[in-house]
Amino acid sequence: MTTRDFIGTGILLQLFARRDRLLLPIWVLSPVVLVFVTAGTFAAMAGQELESVLTEFNQDALISALLGPVMTFDLPGAVVWRGVSQFALVLGIGSLLTVIRHTRVDEETGRTELIRAYVVGRYASLTAALILTLLANIAAGLLIVCSIMVLGGEAEGSLIFGATMAANGWFFGGIGALGAQLRETSRSARGLGIAALGLGLVMAILNNFLGGYSFFNWITPMAWQRLTQPFASNQSWALLYCAVFTATPAMIAYVLSARRDLAAGIFPTGAG
Repeated sequence: MTTRDFIGTGILLQLFARRDRLLLPIWVLSPVVLVFVTAGTFAAMAGQELESVLTEFNQDALISALLGPVMTFDLPGAVVWRGVSQFALVLGIGSLLTVIRHTRVDEETGRTELIRAYVVGRYASLTAALILTLLANIAAGLLIVCSIMVLGGEAEGSLIFGATMAANGWFFGGIGALGAQLRETSRSARGLGIAALGLGLVMAILNNFLGGYSFFNWITPMAWQRLTQPFASNQSWALLYCAVFTATPAMIAYVLSARRDLAAGIFPTGAG
């Protein structure tokens, strides 16, 4: 892997951003909408007794098992407790579909072959797709930070929660890149990515059933808010672990990309 392998990444990044100028803002802005919808729901339910409402929810065995224990009994804590799964799903789906569209779909349609007729490194398309997804998740994380601060959340907790959600989204971008290396068709790559999302959600629910602080905290991004503890103890050190875990599937994708032919997958399509 040399610098020649990345030639043309900047130009492709601009191309991919221009192609996604309509789709990208939709999933980047969606978590902000969900923040205010969730906050509005609790404001309508609770009136001036939000803490008592959250305490009642926290003491309900079924709700606590599904969503886990409440970390802080205020409006920002309620948004984190109730909305984290929705934020994670939106960013995860948007990230993995974006990466697959600019890698596996382009290889399927022959666009990548056309691009490589120019002076472009072998990792340029993959790198540009991952950078675009990273920037989109950073933008979504910052918007989440601003929206929660508008609701009264303190700056440190808001930043930690926004970073946690951005890491969650970029992890699934890496999963999309990995799926694009494993399978020959975009449909199969999307299937692997959606299966990974579903598995992460199942593990998050199992984590909640186990009290919210089990081993599943460490292996599913959809439970990372239990590690970083936004608005509670604000465990910023856990973001370092999240960053390392997040980068793993993307690094594996780079290794596998060098071991396959253009438009081929690591796992060939079975005979019909």
